[in-house]
Amino acid sequence: MKCASGATGTGRKTVAVDLRHPGTPALLTDYFPAHELDSLVTRANLLCHSKPEHLFNRFAFSELHGNAVVVAVTLPPDCSTSSVSLALNVPTKLSLPLQLAASRKQGFLLKDQPMISGGQTTTINYHYRTTGS
Repeated sequence: MKCASGATGTGRKTVAVDLRHPGTPALLTDYFPAHELDSLVTRANLLCHSKPEHLFNRFAFSELHGNAVVVAVTLPPDCSTSSVSLALNVPTKLSLPLQLAASRKQGFLLKDQPMISGGQTTTINYHYRTTGS
């Protein structure tokens, strides 16, 4: 899910959700060892003005290339770019689910989203009001 602030249009957020457990955030660390994510943390720290919060929950599996999966990670608005991608080794527990998603037999990968949606997107603009004194 991606949404932006209607007031400024600059707020962006991606939230990963495991639909088997929708009340619990999906984290990259649930699937990959922390040491494989070190490059993501380093890149985010270089691209952002402040340390991004919830970095490991802002992802989507984008492409599958043999034993590697490309993971797209959305960065917060104070970063110089909106997202980064990294290639990671497919862990055993994700091998079958990613193969099924890549073949669109069960879910799909991010790269396929434009074709699946017919090129359409949904934008959620939100506005919030503060109480004035």
